[in-house]
Amino acid sequence: IFTTLSLTIYDQVELMLFLGKDDNNSDYEVRVYKSKPTDKYIPNKCDNVKHYEENDEFDTFIFEQFYDARQFLYTLYDRHTEYRVRPAQPINI
Repeated sequence: IFTTLSLTIYDQVELMLFLGKDDNNSDYEVRVYKSKPTDKYIPNKCDNVKHYEENDEFDTFIFEQFYDARQFLYTLYDRHTEYRVRPAQPINI
């Protein structure tokens, strides 16, 4: 069972940032979609990432604690200039 939250702005635009919880292993996952396949994660000592996986479409970050996953999302724009430009999509209501 995997529960996922999508971050939105103005209730009309999805920021292509997702926070999920895997009930099987109690880890938290943050998925960050990229603008370009060449965008690469630059680790920051404050991230507290358990491990991460990269592909051409998005990067997936695994955290042991919810606080660390939330903090990573909260500080993404400031600590990770490599993700300042990302895709976004309108939400069709």
